[in-house]
Amino acid sequence: MTSVEITNSETGKIYKFFDAEVPNITYSMNTKLLKETLPDDDGDDAIIINLGREKSWRFPFKMLNTTGTSESADPTGSIYTPTQKQEYLRNTFISAGIEDLYLITLTTLHGTITGVKGIVEDISIDFNGSNPESLNGSISFSVGGGGQ
Repeated sequence: MTSVEITNSETGKIYKFFDAEVPNITYSMNTKLLKETLPDDDGDDAIIINLGREKSWRFPFKMLNTTGTSESADPTGSIYTPTQKQEYLRNTFISAGIEDLYLITLTTLHGTITGVKGIVEDISIDFNGSNPESLNGSISFSVGGGGQ
């Protein structure tokens, strides 16, 4: 059981990925380092500057045809097909504002994580699939950022 609910903090719009649509979620934390060596140095005495940590959440998704059920991508209950879902995600939900924050709630077998604030780092949708009942893609959020 894995599901994700994302709220656009600027517009209040909601997008939900339901259990069958999210096979897994990955959390990562990386340290951002600037490493430089002096001219003619062998690299053993490199200057290393710690620029802080970067946290992110990423997950693949599969937009499924949910026609005839109460599950939809938006709270109005009118978006069911993969075509409708990707159009809503691309054209309505993900805004062009680089400072727009998204609130993320993740529900997994290992607990529910709420209050994650982040910005969209990357989103991709694979339109090459041959099944009209589903559409694959992935999305990643950088934790923090925006106008916090």
